[in-house]
Amino acid sequence: MTQAAQDEPPVYQVRLAEDAARQIDNEWRRQAEARGAAFADTWRADLRTALASLATLPGRCSLAPENSVYQQVHHGVTLRRLLYRRRNSGSAWRLLFTLHKQTANDPPTVHMHQVRHGGQSPLTQRPTPADDTNA
Repeated sequence: MTQAAQDEPPVYQVRLAEDAARQIDNEWRRQAEARGAAFADTWRADLRTALASLATLPGRCSLAPENSVYQQVHHGVTLRRLLYRRRNSGSAWRLLFTLHKQTANDPPTVHMHQVRHGGQSPLTQRPTPADDTNA
């Protein structure tokens, strides 16, 4: 392996838990009812771009406020968050995820557990472990 290849950060797969996918679908419906399907489609496309950005350097994201509770329940696994806000919008969403290192069978992975509106209260024990994710 060359020195340049060793210095490059890994590329992570981004996987959505069923809860996260359902939360995105629910928010899309809410946005479509309130502002129209075109607005909701743009919201979802921009959110997917934000999610895709986690494929490189997901460790840049801060720890979620729920991290200490999450670590107690999930044996020290760190919960991070990416804040997503549409341009010219006051609303923000917290994308809660964990990082999993590469194994012999799997690439390094970002497991997206929850997509929560910024106005929602922090979680107390959820999200669930990463084994309920979709590829």
